[in-house]
Amino acid sequence: MAFFTGVPTTWALGANIMYEHHFAASGRVLPVWKLGAGALHATNPIPEGETAFNFTVLTALGVDVMITEKNVLFLGYRFHHVSNANIGNVNPGINVHTIIWGLSFYR
Repeated sequence: MAFFTGVPTTWALGANIMYEHHFAASGRVLPVWKLGAGALHATNPIPEGETAFNFTVLTALGVDVMITEKNVLFLGYRFHHVSNANIGNVNPGINVHTIIWGLSFYR
C-alpha cells in the first residue's frame, strides 16, 4: 500500500485478521462479505505530523468466482479506515475506498 501525502511517497506494511462470510453455499459465483482489523506501520507518519504506527479496520463486499475447484477469483469493493486510535496528538484518520481483485489457490 502506498500513501501519496506529498514528498516523499509514504510506503506502509500491515497485517489484518480477517473474517469472511459467504452468502451462498454452492455455485460458481458466491457473494461474500469480509471484515478485518489490524495494524499498519509506515515509512513516514500518516497523516504528516502524526504517527507512523496506525490501526486499521476494513470491510469488503464482493463475489468469489470459482474458476476451477481449487482456484478462486475475488472481485469487490473495500472500505479501509486507518487511524492512530488516539496514540498521537490528534486522530484525524484516513478512509480509503478501493476496487479490489485477487486470485486464491487452494490445495
